[in-house]
Amino acid sequence: MKEDYFDTLRDDMMDNYRHAQQRTAKMAESGMTPVPQTLMVGEGKDYFTSVLCFDLVQFSDLTRTGEDNLNAAILLHTVVPTVLKIVADFRGITVVSSGDQLTALFGLESREAAGGAKAALQAALYIVNFVEHIADRFIGRVLPKGLRCSIGIDQGPVHIASVGRRGDNTLVPLGPPVHIARDLHTRAGDNDIWVGENFYRSLDNDFRENYFAQARVDDWPWISVHTGEIYKAYRFME
Repeated sequence: MKEDYFDTLRDDMMDNYRHAQQRTAKMAESGMTPVPQTLMVGEGKDYFTSVLCFDLVQFSDLTRTGEDNLNAAILLHTVVPTVLKIVADFRGITVVSSGDQLTALFGLESREAAGGAKAALQAALYIVNFVEHIADRFIGRVLPKGLRCSIGIDQGPVHIASVGRRGDNTLVPLGPPVHIARDLHTRAGDNDIWVGENFYRSLDNDFRENYFAQARVDDWPWISVHTGEIYKAYRFME
């Protein structure tokens, strides 16, 4: 982890924090035109991609302070834009962003599964470290339970469809990796990263054996099409 990068994230978050106090959002832009955004309304395309799902833990409880909710404004205009910046910095495409939850795709511009997996994992590590060591320090202190996040990642074929109407279209990712990544992040602990079996196997052997452990999942509905057994999940170990 480069300290200067985290200094940039901290400074960016604090700039957003000052704007949030004035109820003004400052969104970071990547300066990149994502491949799926070229799709016309009603069109769709298949990709092999890594899917990352992010969520702030117990966001509704943290921000339940009344009708004039300053906590929600601060989180949505400081922490979330910085997470979006990290995703963009690792050439990820945010396709779903609703409140504190977002879904991002990595590796759309490459045919190498390992490249997308590496970018998704690097982004996830930076996001967790940002939330745990920067955002919680500056923003979490105003919240009753502090600030934590959870991340789930999987990899595989995803169909991206452009829906809506012209000028107001939305990119919708469809496929098992999307649902598995969401299921993983809901089961992950505080500031944890959980990944699916396909994503895990695309990582370097030494790295995954040294930094991942199989995770126990209850009421897990997913079956591997390759083995016919329960689809495995793994947890990142620092």
